[in-house]
Amino acid sequence: MLITSIKYSKDKHTSDCQYALSDNKTTITINEDLIKEFHSLRIEFDCDIALIRHHDYKWINSSQPSLSNWYSPKILKLKNGVYVQANTPKGIWQYSPKEKHVLLWHFNVEFSKPMTHYSGNRNAKQIVQSTFLQFKVPLELLMSKKGAVEFSRSKIPFKAIACFTDHCDFDTEENLILQREFLKNTI
Repeated sequence: MLITSIKYSKDKHTSDCQYALSDNKTTITINEDLIKEFHSLRIEFDCDIALIRHHDYKWINSSQPSLSNWYSPKILKLKNGVYVQANTPKGIWQYSPKEKHVLLWHFNVEFSKPMTHYSGNRNAKQIVQSTFLQFKVPLELLMSKKGAVEFSRSKIPFKAIACFTDHCDFDTEENLILQREFLKNTI
């Protein structure tokens, strides 16, 4: 039975969340009103989390806290050898070694979405909450003893890449100076 409970969670307040267990997955039924109120799911396993897949595709042990953002694999391995993987990159997974059997899955985290607004000669930075609270496909936790399915986004699979963009949200004077300094020292 791998999962003992799933609850909507905010601060110390919780509310039960409906979910269905099967042999190789857990399907989570999201109540959109409750997820807007609570912002997070608290998932409790029947054994401790042993390893967490980090954004660089390396395993980190459960003695360290971990955050897995939308660009990170959402994969962990339990002490009993079962791999647990999200079916979507939505949200942020948070793990704390203070509660080794608990995973928090956040969907509307305060200060999680940086935005830069241009207004003439002045750049106004603003950090707002994320806005992806629509669930068109049910959330699922996929489970396997054989491993997880991973896709690499880089040209050389599972290797780091540098990305230079013309995306205006990141082209502030401060960021451009840092990029130029980095390139000057590495090329």
